[in-house]
Amino acid sequence: MNLEELMKREVSELKLTDELEIAYYLYMRTGQIFYYNASFMFSSLEEKEKYTYEKPNIKNIKKLFLICYELSDIMVDLLHSFGISAEKKEIKKGNCKHAFVLLYPKNEKQTYKLDLTVNYEDISLLKLGLKVNHFSKVLSGEILFKPMESKIDKIEEDFYKRGIKKKDFLVKVHEKKRTLMALKKVMIMRMGGGSVTEQEFTYQVYRAIGNLLSELTIDLGYISGAKFIAYLFKYFIGKDESTNITYFYNQDKSECLEIHSMIHEGKPSYFCYHKINNEKFEFREVPQIYVEQLKKIYTTQYIEKLLMPKPDYYEDMVLAENGTLSV
Repeated sequence: MNLEELMKREVSELKLTDELEIAYYLYMRTGQIFYYNASFMFSSLEEKEKYTYEKPNIKNIKKLFLICYELSDIMVDLLHSFGISAEKKEIKKGNCKHAFVLLYPKNEKQTYKLDLTVNYEDISLLKLGLKVNHFSKVLSGEILFKPMESKIDKIEEDFYKRGIKKKDFLVKVHEKKRTLMALKKVMIMRMGGGSVTEQEFTYQVYRAIGNLLSELTIDLGYISGAKFIAYLFKYFIGKDESTNITYFYNQDKSECLEIHSMIHEGKPSYFCYHKINNEKFEFREVPQIYVEQLKKIYTTQYIEKLLMPKPDYYEDMVLAENGTLSV
């Protein structure tokens, strides 16, 4: 794929001329097109080091699953192709390294930090049509930033009005929420009589999330889809996931999947988030025998801090931002 040619054509068709507007569009489209490479998390330190030196060619993109270093290189090269000043920055803390982009628009004194992958957040939010948190103003030359405001907000609002960004999936989310909240009221009444439990409601929420995920026409990939499930669980339940999650990884195939387990009607119940037909991920209930089969062909890892918590370098980079998702 010639990404440079594609972006120049799209920017031209949309008649974008302001540097910040172009930069935001490139950021948005990059987040929509690419996925975070989940296999990187399971790689050895030696293999991880190789990723930091692999620079993609924007005129010949060969893979869509990338990490922060590769995505930062792509963003910088795209910005440069439009004559926009930008550079890749690296931050290190212990064995943890991270790359992001600093943007220097000509007509502004303000510097902006563009970070698609920190906490796997914006690369997920952009696929869902939600507002990003990490296209942000840099404060006092430090690697600290504050949430979007003023001009960036106006750019995003204009993009929504023009249909460049869409929030169609939110309609489905709200429909599901109304249905589940109505169900919850009925269940609370029944719970008074002991006929329905909170476990039953949690089970129904997972079923609804699976249905909603299957209705989406976009492929979220592994990381973004996992965050989507966690986000919706909190959206519907009002708290973080209470079920156990087991992560499976096949190093030879670079495949990841996860099993959410809970007790339903006195027995273990399992919901699996995995890829089907080598094309799209789904989230559905699976029998226990399926989980046992996975243990034979995948490496099983129970990793509490794999997806949702912030990396250890995150607190050094963020000011007045709590990382929560909202609509």
